[in-house]
Amino acid sequence: MKINSLISSILNNQNITYVDVGAANNIDSRWSQFSKFINYIGFEPDDRSDINEPNEKYAKKKIIRNALWDSKRKIKLNLARKPELSSYYRPNIDLVNLFPDSQRFNIVDTVNLDCIKLDDVKIANCDFIKLDVQGGELKVLEGSINKLKNCFGLQVEVEFALIYSNQTLFSHISDFLKNNDFIFMDFVNLTRWERDNTYSGIGQCTFGDALFLKTPESVITSKSFNSETLSRYLAILLIYNRFDLIQIVFEKLDKNLKKTFYHNFKRIESLRKKQIRLIKFNMYINKVLKFLFGKNYRSHLTY
Repeated sequence: MKINSLISSILNNQNITYVDVGAANNIDSRWSQFSKFINYIGFEPDDRSDINEPNEKYAKKKIIRNALWDSKRKIKLNLARKPELSSYYRPNIDLVNLFPDSQRFNIVDTVNLDCIKLDDVKIANCDFIKLDVQGGELKVLEGSINKLKNCFGLQVEVEFALIYSNQTLFSHISDFLKNNDFIFMDFVNLTRWERDNTYSGIGQCTFGDALFLKTPESVITSKSFNSETLSRYLAILLIYNRFDLIQIVFEKLDKNLKKTFYHNFKRIESLRKKQIRLIKFNMYINKVLKFLFGKNYRSHLTY
């Protein structure tokens, strides 16, 4: 079964609006394969950052060179030697110097940026938000309160160590989004730094990408809920393989919507069975590796 065909059937000629805050590295690879179903809106204020994906890849694409923040004002951006590491916050030298290639954090210049709030940007349906702004994620979220009301999920880069001085950490992001009806679901990426540059995957866990979602209960009981919002929510859940939440959605739908989406739910059920087989195979491989390398072996798996 081709998942693109299933996504197309669920969306039924709709598109998902994907807001990419910190668009320097282009769209996340998980979403890239579904680009033809995406209205892509990217925010990237650093002119050094190359955004090179063709517009034709998406249903619609728009790049906005403004910075997003908690209010309409000017801020100073510290330009790092590696553009993707530029931040409002200055690097925490005491930490980054403990690890190889710390020079990539060196500040080569500063620029003043005119910032706006995401809430002030006209976006019809802000379905999903990806945030990667080097420690400033909470500031952006604080300027996005209204957009979050009808948003289904976010993928947020979060830090567990103070890579930048005075930045917010994972707990701050999680608490803020919890207060705005999102639940933390999982880490979809985790990055570990090792002091000797080995990159074996078992160093200090410094940052990662966290997935936050609205629950089926909150989506179905919202004032804006209808078959179209249901379609976009289901598509997002499917992209992240959240089959348990999809099942809850099906159980809570009224008879008419169950009938409308029944065929798609059956196809999703088939896809879930394949996913379970892959998970069981992965568990088996881990048991083999544990037997070979000892009882303390455990691979670092993230979804």
